[in-house]
Order: sequence, then C-alpha cells, then structure tokens
Amino acid sequence: MDSLYTYFTNTLQLHPEAYLDGIVTPLLSLHMPLDILSRVWDIYAFEGDKVLLRAAVAVLWQLESKLYVDADEVIRTLTKEPWDLGKEEAFMKKLEMIREK
Repeated sequence: MDSLYTYFTNTLQLHPEAYLDGIVTPLLSLHMPLDILSRVWDIYAFEGDKVLLRAAVAVLWQLESKLYVDADEVIRTLTKEPWDLGKEEAFMKKLEMIREK
C-alpha cells in the first residue's frame, strides 16, 4: 500500500481529496457491492466514522493493481465505476487488518 501512496503523491501528484471525497462522502454506497456495503454499515453503526476511512483504505488495497495508471483513470476507477472487491469474507478480513495504531 505504501507504494500506491508514493505513486499517487509523487508520480501522479494526486492528492487524497481528489478521490476520497467521492469514496467516503456517499458512505461508500455508490460503488461498493451491496453484500459488502451492508457489512461495512453494520460496523459503522457500532464504531462510527473511523470505519469509513478503514473501508476506503481496504478498497484502495483491493483495487491497487488497477490503480497504477494515469490520474484520470484512477479517478474514473474510484469514483465512476462499480468496484470489484472480490469475495465478501476476503474483503472483510482486509478491513479487519486495517486498525488504528
């Protein structure tokens, strides 16, 4: 994930507000598959806003291989297209691995 951050900030000069607003503002509902979204919202009910950022990081982690492209394609992938996040349980394990330090 660190290399994706470096690619976004150094190579593309793409700042988080360019893509995170479109991911987090609608509470992930525009692009996330319903089965995963309902699980994330369940966690949101108990843990609050912090789960939204953890879910956004999990989305970036899952889609990382598709994000080493130009800035316009990154924005399109993250804000305009449905996300292929794989199997629900595998995504939820990734979400669980992302914890506050």
